[in-house]
Amino acid sequence: MSGLNSKRAFITGASGGIGRAAAIELARRGARVAIHCFRNRAGAEETAAAVAAASPSGGKVTLVVGDLSRPRARTARSRKRRTRSAGSTSS
Repeated sequence: MSGLNSKRAFITGASGGIGRAAAIELARRGARVAIHCFRNRAGAEETAAAVAAASPSGGKVTLVVGDLSRPRARTARSRKRRTRSAGSTSS
């Protein structure tokens, strides 16, 4: 997984465990990371902060909240995604 500077990753279940670890490692190796959560938004916010800190360039993280098994919910919620840089958040 080295040399991921031109790659993007979308990690589901990123609010903890393996998803969090994968998101952090991908960011550490240079990928732009988008993370997803359904219920544990607080955990996903923690992951977003850790991913931004792990990125060599203080990279941006996209957080998508919602139920990906429901197409209408997925479309509506993806519009509400948040981008986080190290130290700042914008909606």
